[in-house]
Amino acid sequence: MRYGSRNYIIVISPCSEGTSKTINASELKMSKTVQNHMNDIIKKGANKGNLARPYIDSNGTTTLVDEIMKGGTPVKDTVLKNGLRWDVEGAFRGSTGTWELVVDTSSNTIVHFNFVAK
Repeated sequence: MRYGSRNYIIVISPCSEGTSKTINASELKMSKTVQNHMNDIIKKGANKGNLARPYIDSNGTTTLVDEIMKGGTPVKDTVLKNGLRWDVEGAFRGSTGTWELVVDTSSNTIVHFNFVAK
């Protein structure tokens, strides 16, 4: 996938029981909190100066969210009453880790969207 002037390989581990029947990735909105992370910059390490979460606002965002939802079975979020949470193994920027996605089903809004490297 291409984000701005950089290319990234994003891998989602397959899951035999993926689900996204009631939620359509193309119809989801981003919460203000998620939007506020769009321009976060990495402050140290090999990716210093790059966007921390370029996947939040790109041509591939809907595809990535759809793949995360298909890659795992959601669980009820422990904090958000109407929240569904996906934790899906994958890779980003050459690191393996977990894609975290939380959707508020009452407002069709992504309230948490992050990749955590191992």
